[in-house]
This record gives sequence, structure tokens and C-alpha cells, in this order.
Amino acid sequence: MSFAQTRLTNSTALCPRHQRLVHETGHHIEGDADGTLTFKRPAGKIIDIRPPPPP
Repeated sequence: MSFAQTRLTNSTALCPRHQRLVHETGHHIEGDADGTLTFKRPAGKIIDIRPPPPP
């Protein structure tokens, strides 16, 4: 497993539950150049349920 260097441009705020998923269970988040985030399960399957964007 490789980790990107932490920078403001590759950071996002997560609630404690989702922070734990990312750091303790192997879930991960990928960001596109346009800022779109993709959430993935440990095996790489995309989690496609997303809340609506803020107004």
C-alpha cells in the first residue's frame, strides 16, 4: 500500500466514522483533477452512493 504525501490540496474533512474507515479498514478516497472524490472499498470496488452536492 502506498500513501500520498499529505498536502492541503489532497485533503478532505471526514466525520469520525469515515475517518476510521479510511485509516483502519483500508477504504480509500481518490480525487480527480476537478475535485471530484471517489470512495472505494478495500478491494477497490467503488462506493457509488453519494449525498447531493451542497446548494
